[in-house]
Amino acid sequence: MVEKKLRFLRIYLIITLAFGVIGISDSLLSLFNASSIVYGIIIGLLAFLFFFFNIFALVHFMQDKLEKITWVLPIYHLLTAIFLTIIGVSLALAGLLNSGVVFFFGILSSLTSIFEILFSLHLLKRFKLF
Repeated sequence: MVEKKLRFLRIYLIITLAFGVIGISDSLLSLFNASSIVYGIIIGLLAFLFFFFNIFALVHFMQDKLEKITWVLPIYHLLTAIFLTIIGVSLALAGLLNSGVVFFFGILSSLTSIFEILFSLHLLKRFKLF
């Protein structure tokens, strides 16, 4: 039974690792103004799906009564997505979304992606899921 609970955690952490790598590459492409509209749409769609996957994962981890440390990444992803959406829309509506702000968010996004990768690796190691 425990093995089944940890199998979903492993899948979640691997997907989170992938999103961390995607986040870094997306940030770098944005910083160097090298992304396309199609790429942006695909990343946006994946981020939208990942938002709902995190809701599912959080509920799953709670129902499986996994250690609360497993809740950190889904909660982090949900709060970050909501917060950044509110900030982005607010800045855009206020006309304050300039190249400096976009550059700042690119750097911030890279740092948060590094956190996602490191924390996912930590949990994979902690639960011996390698």
